[in-house]
Amino acid sequence: MLLVTDLPEEVTAEMLAVLFKQYPGYVQARLFADKHIAFVEYDTVDQAAVALKGLNGFIMSQNYSLKLSYARV
Repeated sequence: MLLVTDLPEEVTAEMLAVLFKQYPGYVQARLFADKHIAFVEYDTVDQAAVALKGLNGFIMSQNYSLKLSYARV
């Protein structure tokens, strides 16, 4: 599972799903807008690692790029 932090208010779960489902093994994205974080679940750790490598730092807007890490579960 991946943790996405410091999300801007305009980000939606649907926006995150579009980005993360590009990578195999995507299960779901759960957005906690009030905390500006999201959890993104993959079938395996290896699949999550590929997504993390591909999307960490991805520029979503002029003022925001994705900040990803592994979630502690």
